[in-house]
Amino acid sequence: TAFGGALLALAGSLLAAGFVGQAVKTLGQVSVNRDGADMTVGPGTALQLGDVVKTGPGARLRLRFVDGSILTLGENTQLSIDIFAVDGTNKSRTVILTLLSGIVNAAAAKSGEDKFDYQIKTATAYSAVRGTKWIVAAPQNAVKGVPPGATALFVLSGQVELGSGSGQPALVNAGNWSSADAQGTLSPVQPTPPDL
Repeated sequence: TAFGGALLALAGSLLAAGFVGQAVKTLGQVSVNRDGADMTVGPGTALQLGDVVKTGPGARLRLRFVDGSILTLGENTQLSIDIFAVDGTNKSRTVILTLLSGIVNAAAAKSGEDKFDYQIKTATAYSAVRGTKWIVAAPQNAVKGVPPGATALFVLSGQVELGSGSGQPALVNAGNWSSADAQGTLSPVQPTPPDL
């Protein structure tokens, strides 16, 4: 549509300036490390490529990116914005974020692009969008059966690919979950229990 093309063109011009999104809602201690310096994050704080966003104990942060995607960071979470490229001319979008620790609830904006690559990586695995809403956890301490060093993926709607450096990736559908242990071995895809 014409509106979608205009939105992509606007996103492309904003990205050229380094701006990729902003903080929409914050609770507790939230900061961003930019060029080696920490600064406090509040609603409206602009985010740039290369930023590492951090939440403290009991803190939460909701981010909105220029493509309309929303990420919510739980407490004690660190997320790096590695690549955020939107090209309205070539109808492509490439987003790569690294979850260094903690938990992220992601809702990627629907894609009409010819090339759509939206990933959240951890030290042991990656999740690539095949749908719209999912949660990635890379806990420093065991959380509900997810050991430290592992990556857990919970799909809320759509379909998400979970993979590691070796082996065949798994496609995880809505209502299911899987994980990758510290060595990158994937667990079988299974229904998400209510307590998770």
